[in-house]
Amino acid sequence: LSDGTPWRPLINVEDMGRAIAWSIGRTDNNKEPHIIVNVGANEWNYQVKDLAFMVKEVFGSEVEVSINENASPDKRSYKVDFSLYEKLAPNHQPKKSLRQTVEDLKVGLEQIGFNDKNYLNSNMIRLRELNRLKANGYVDEDLYWNI
Repeated sequence: LSDGTPWRPLINVEDMGRAIAWSIGRTDNNKEPHIIVNVGANEWNYQVKDLAFMVKEVFGSEVEVSINENASPDKRSYKVDFSLYEKLAPNHQPKKSLRQTVEDLKVGLEQIGFNDKNYLNSNMIRLRELNRLKANGYVDEDLYWNI
């Protein structure tokens, strides 16, 4: 559905756990008790197509990647600067690579026996669920709750 060029910052859940541990145990909070920090690593800014091709590489022939060369550019593209987190939390930096993360996901899916060929039609797909919420009047066109 996409041309694959939008950027997304990603993080492995274990690395996010390390970041949460850092935030809870911060000892420098007498300077700034409440700070907002982008958590992750600069090398974890990926284009959507990079993620798709990594999934293909790990899962092999089970996955087919198709890029819609005619799709209009997705304006929801963002690269994030994680240098402040790197400076403040040098001992809590992400350790898992994209490949390791995709391999872990594959193992997890295999362990639960996931084989739902119709998952794209389930409410587990974010865009489908957002469209359902809009169609039923729960959210407006800008995705603000109508409650």
